Amino acid sequence: SSGINAEYGGGVCIFKGNYIFKAFSQPAQHSTLIVQTYFHIMAPLSLFKVLVLGLALLISLSLAQNCDSNGNCENIVEEEEQQTIEHSTTTTPDIKTSGNGNGLRIGIVGAGIGGSSVSYYLSKSLPQAELIIHEKNDRIGGRMKTFDVNGKTVEIGASIWHELNKNMDDFADELGLKKIRPFKGEIGGMWNGKEFGYTDFNVHPYVNGMLNIANLLYKFGSSIITLKGIIEGTLSKFQRLYNDTVPFNTVEEFFQRYDLYNETQVLAKENLVAMGISEAFVDTFAGAATRVNYNQNIEDITLFGGLISMVGSGSKLVAADGGNKLICEGLIKKSEASLLLNDPVLSVTKVVQKSEGDEEKIHYVVETKSGKKREYDIVVIAVPIELANIKFDNIELNSATTSVRKFKEVHVTFVSAHNVNVDMFGGVKVDGIYTTSSSEYLFYSLAKKSGLTLEDNKNLYKLFSEVKLSNTYISEFFVNGTIVLADVFFAYPKLVPTKPFPPIVLDQGLYYVNAFESAVSKKETETV
Repeated sequence: SSGINAEYGGGVCIFKGNYIFKAFSQPAQHSTLIVQTYFHIMAPLSLFKVLVLGLALLISLSLAQNCDSNGNCENIVEEEEQQTIEHSTTTTPDIKTSGNGNGLRIGIVGAGIGGSSVSYYLSKSLPQAELIIHEKNDRIGGRMKTFDVNGKTVEIGASIWHELNKNMDDFADELGLKKIRPFKGEIGGMWNGKEFGYTDFNVHPYVNGMLNIANLLYKFGSSIITLKGIIEGTLSKFQRLYNDTVPFNTVEEFFQRYDLYNETQVLAKENLVAMGISEAFVDTFAGAATRVNYNQNIEDITLFGGLISMVGSGSKLVAADGGNKLICEGLIKKSEASLLLNDPVLSVTKVVQKSEGDEEKIHYVVETKSGKKREYDIVVIAVPIELANIKFDNIELNSATTSVRKFKEVHVTFVSAHNVNVDMFGGVKVDGIYTTSSSEYLFYSLAKKSGLTLEDNKNLYKLFSEVKLSNTYISEFFVNGTIVLADVFFAYPKLVPTKPFPPIVLDQGLYYVNAFESAVSKKETETV
């Protein structure tokens, strides 16, 4: 066999012929283990390409140290694994009231992660306060929605969180919920409309992670390393909040305190390129990440939104077994709040009473669709005001609150099919397809739900799109494909540079949790 042999690290790389690369690895302490890997190089290998590939593999060995028996390796764009992470106790911002909240009545609008976490934190800091939650739907969870298939719970929206999201992770632990990895072993690819700009390897679980990193290095060079540093820096700044005991009063103050405000005011693509990341990598990798996580193109989203999207596309993503809505249900139960389902709020009215000495006492009257009115000392709005249709009487809201944010209407389509029609994707078979902005297909992403087999040995696939997909359209992309469920909801605001952000404090005793969504819309930030 003619070719080039290069020995390194107790193993040998052999490049045979023009198209086949074989890697034989023999670890020093596991001499009986030989892993044989094949992959095709689409153009004949020159000596330069051989050296670049060899260098990429060497670098990947240092970047992909931790792979388990299922082939889960640390993603290059993620932070290093920490053996032990110590967090301080999450603090609740002070509410100007005396004692333990005895006699205080607090109304909370919304039973999603924002409302449920507010009720939980308030029950800790003001244990004697009376908490009442108004929820317009007949269920808890807000945008955390599920449906059951063959006895298994499938997430419709708000499907995952990152391990470093301390609040969400702590909630799951405290509630005794089992955490699972929903995307374990998935083979994905980024489709640009003509071809896959990148695809994962599917050789063997022990080596897939290392080969994926080598492939990224080979295709995009140092861009992947540069991006890793940028994301790690962003995460490090954001995580400072967990050790911070000083409350913040505005969204601007939060981001300025952690040196992240500028990232919320500039666009992702132009700034990533300016930081030394190749445009090809930004379009392919970052572009696919922003579309699957926020259904927005990399050209239009903020830098902070783009960076968070890429963190949300890594390997340290988890979910609650049985559905993430269980966290909301558990937090409300622990708070012992009264829960009123099917009780949409129509109006919040500020009432000012003057006592002797002209001292003012303020309370708020909340009227719901049932016609019932309730008085509260404090009201927390834990839903997007644009979507709630709540009338505010005798309350002066500033323009940042009243200006309507544009929310993304996201269509979620679940399809039962034997397989994806690979003819629509250049004959390449993968589990997940993530489109870039240059793709003309109507969907942002298409992914097989792992560990779930339907009748007739069919698989279940989940698609995100901004328009409704018909069975006729679906039939082009699947073998024997039919729609089993279609849903639509306003998932998140368009993440564009915003100045000013909506206020958190709307009035003396009126607070707005979802102000944070203008900067980034995640379950974790709704709990901050």
